[in-house]
Amino acid sequence: MNRIPIHVRLTLPFEFAMLAVLAALGTFVYIGVGRAMLSTTDVALSVQRDDSSRHVSVGEDPLDRDALESATIAQEFNAAGAPIYSSRQFGAPLLSAAEVKRVVGGRTIKTFVDPPALTGPWRILAFPVARPSGTVVVAIGRSAGERAETLDHLKHGFLLAVPAALLAATLAGYLLAASALRPVEEMRRRAQAISATTPDSRLPVPAARDEVRRLAETLNEMLDRLQSSFEHERQFLADASHELRTPLALLQTELDLALRRPRSVEELEAALRSAAEETDRKSTRLNSSHTDISRM
Repeated sequence: MNRIPIHVRLTLPFEFAMLAVLAALGTFVYIGVGRAMLSTTDVALSVQRDDSSRHVSVGEDPLDRDALESATIAQEFNAAGAPIYSSRQFGAPLLSAAEVKRVVGGRTIKTFVDPPALTGPWRILAFPVARPSGTVVVAIGRSAGERAETLDHLKHGFLLAVPAALLAATLAGYLLAASALRPVEEMRRRAQAISATTPDSRLPVPAARDEVRRLAETLNEMLDRLQSSFEHERQFLADASHELRTPLALLQTELDLALRRPRSVEELEAALRSAAEETDRKSTRLNSSHTDISRM
């Protein structure tokens, strides 16, 4: 993961978050549209239920002419589960024997069926109706094909739109990450150009008061300290060169004088001792100056 460029690492969480949001939004819309259309169908069936109950309770067919023309279907069952009326040929009963039995017991059933002789799924509402001869079960239904077609189109639309939206969001996230990191890249290029020949150069400080600005200010403060150390080091070398020039000339003169003619052991020892003392004094002074510079 650490080898992945920071642009990509910043974009990936954004991409996953957008994918989750788009998936949640698509699911919410899909379920919402499906429920809304199903609710409309169920309301129409509930209204038809009242009319059908009145008709069946007096021995009439469940559907009148208006209901038949509105593409509503109906089937009537006896208590044993056998169909005793059908508004059209369905190819198979709209309810199973077990479902009829539950409705006879007083329950209302809402379900989907796909009759072989009809096109598409149908929403079915089954309910009991009391007759003088006994309880019968009435199943009325309306086509749910439009709902299924709408949901199918919606699903395919999401399958096309979500990848495109995700790609656009990913590109936008990448561009935003690149824009946010542009000051860092500018600082990197400026830092790469700083050398001993350009000690006064500093990193650009972004206008925004954020972490990148504080980083630039901290690095510039570090460059100030480094420049100050370099200047003191350069001054130290210049001073050392100046300080050593005269003592070395004196040492060279003393040694030349000691070697110019034969000397006694005492004279040679005194000359060497004087040279050693002078060397020790200069070494101590230079070490002290270097220690002061190192503490800066």
